[in-house]
Amino acid sequence: MERMYRSGRTMAGLPRSESHQDRLHLLPALPDAWPSGYVKGLRGRGSFEIDLTWENGKITLAVIQSSVTRLCRIFVQQPVRILEGDKVIQAAASKGQYEFQAEQGRQYFVISE
Repeated sequence: MERMYRSGRTMAGLPRSESHQDRLHLLPALPDAWPSGYVKGLRGRGSFEIDLTWENGKITLAVIQSSVTRLCRIFVQQPVRILEGDKVIQAAASKGQYEFQAEQGRQYFVISE
């Protein structure tokens, strides 16, 4: 199981990103046995691919890649900033929800504050 977890493969109970109500909920639940780790290649509604890294049960980095140009809505339970390369994206934020215009083929970095 540890090998599958470290390789980023998904299976029941693994950390994930949920897509509902047209938003990406990053790391909605995490087992106590996995306080730190990463997962790569998650698919989210709206043509987004997500890689997640976390420490002490909190996201340290999420990389979101968009395969289409569209509004990206994420929900995360901690304060974050969003970057495209080294440029800070001005994301509208309300109660843990952030919104920004994602461009096709670009990567966005969600970093804990």
